[in-house]
Amino acid sequence: MNRKEILIKEDLMALLTNILAVLKPRQQEVIIKRYGLDGAKPQTLAQIGESFSITRERVRQIEEASLERIKKDAKEIFGPVSQILLAVIQDKGGVVSDKDLMEFLFSEIEQTKRDLYAQITRFLLVLEEKLSKIKENDLFREGWRLSSIEEDLLKEIVQALINILEEEKKILTPKELIEKLLKKDNFKSHPQKPRLTQKLLRGCVDIASPIKKTPEGKVGLISWPLVNPKTIRDKAYFVLSRIKKPMHFREIAEAIKNHNFDKKSVTVQTVHNELIADPRFVLIGRGIYGLSEWGLEKGTVPEVIEKILKEANRPLSKEEIIQEVLKTRQVKRTTILVNLQANPKFKRTPEGYYILEY
Repeated sequence: MNRKEILIKEDLMALLTNILAVLKPRQQEVIIKRYGLDGAKPQTLAQIGESFSITRERVRQIEEASLERIKKDAKEIFGPVSQILLAVIQDKGGVVSDKDLMEFLFSEIEQTKRDLYAQITRFLLVLEEKLSKIKENDLFREGWRLSSIEEDLLKEIVQALINILEEEKKILTPKELIEKLLKKDNFKSHPQKPRLTQKLLRGCVDIASPIKKTPEGKVGLISWPLVNPKTIRDKAYFVLSRIKKPMHFREIAEAIKNHNFDKKSVTVQTVHNELIADPRFVLIGRGIYGLSEWGLEKGTVPEVIEKILKEANRPLSKEEIIQEVLKTRQVKRTTILVNLQANPKFKRTPEGYYILEY
């Protein structure tokens, strides 16, 4: 049985009851409310103060005193569980985001228990002296680190990762990003280089709040439209970039809805209007759009045929023209033939080839 399985089989509720038993009733209530140990959302100092008709500072003092009291008996009460949590975080390189840790530990248990187990675990992590909480800010997601790993080191690593992405201006795999970091002069000769393990650096990638993972497992800056699209245009570009084939605007609208980017409503007409107005998208058939970066070009079928004949600078057969048009337009062969035969710009030679009539 691995550490994860052992932890899940522990009776965390019984363990919590034993821990809180050393506290007075009001202390217990403050800790329960503060850490959401009843399954409710954790409350702020001000919210708890209001419910007790005391100041937030007084609540803070009660919380601090309660934690100190618990820690006196902590090792005896929850020592085995604490060691499991410590080992899990060590296995992950010594730094892990709270979300990733809780998903790793409790993703397999039923939803009704998952949130409560996570809240109890967070409380136990706070009590472990060998661990420190990483507060959410502009640089970090909420997470946990071994106390032996200085936060300043994590800041240095995360900022360097962000700088590399800003320099590269493209999405990278975590492995590529870490390799580029280790090639930087200041990291080649870093005074703490032995501690810069692949696991630690991967943990820093995961905990960096300006960095976000794509569905393919690559990473980029959260400010990039291709990583974190905000507008309809960017969402459409996101969808087509991942599908990698032209789609009807109705299909694009449906894909945007299914992706659940956010709670904003999406209408088919809005998507169509945005696709028409953005040069990144090319209409290649009736309502079918692709990306201009795929080599697709705007223009009617006659305009495409004219361009093909100009670039060829020689007579082309009917089949050659059809094949060239189909490379950039998703239309029926008959549509190409009709335009080829009906447009006076295209002259058929006695040999059956086509040239431009100037």
